[in-house]
Amino acid sequence: MYARILVVEDDAGMQGEIRETFENDGYEVIAAGDFEQACAKYNQEHPDLIVLDVEIPGRDGYLDPYGGVAVLREIRKTDDKIPVVILTSHDSVFRKMDYNRFEADEVVSKSERELLKSCVNKRLKRLHQRELRCDDLRIDYEGMQVSVKRNGEWEDRKLAPQERKLLFFLSKRAGKVQAYDTIKVRVFDVQPDDVYGGMETTVAKLRKKIEPVDGERKYIVTVEGAGYRFDHSE
Repeated sequence: MYARILVVEDDAGMQGEIRETFENDGYEVIAAGDFEQACAKYNQEHPDLIVLDVEIPGRDGYLDPYGGVAVLREIRKTDDKIPVVILTSHDSVFRKMDYNRFEADEVVSKSERELLKSCVNKRLKRLHQRELRCDDLRIDYEGMQVSVKRNGEWEDRKLAPQERKLLFFLSKRAGKVQAYDTIKVRVFDVQPDDVYGGMETTVAKLRKKIEPVDGERKYIVTVEGAGYRFDHSE
């Protein structure tokens, strides 16, 4: 599987090690070491995925304990789809932060090289996924079609734009809880601190259209106090 990865890491030695890791797996790797380079490379090279050190220098080279967050926020202004894997050398501290709020897909310690490879491969596989097939639900991402199986027959379901966007967002991150704030930003274009009541309504309408039994939560599961998770069986 061909893919282009942007590695944002200010330590030259670490950057080289990460580059070699992914080039050995057949990926094309481009690298950046600070905020300006990262944004420039992203705009010029159009990577498929970003591996981002959270502790790089911030804008204009100023020291920033989480300069990588500034990069991520800048990219998310125009791109809410590219997968981003956060790297940190302070794993125990950063994992306590709500990195979903910063719109990242994974957070991995720099010492966990095999886990990093696994996360990247998983994200790229999902990115190139064209269709998801479940027991009684099919999602065609390219054709923008959703079908459900009822009484042994497949039926197309017409989804409203926000319903479809929510389903695609959750299903491409199957098995992972998506925080309420993350969904507000990525699906509904609402800032985390803004009051918004449309999420629950959209979830309820979507469930009626895709769940095999009324009132059942087979696919879209509520994780109380956290968010929603898409579950499925192949």
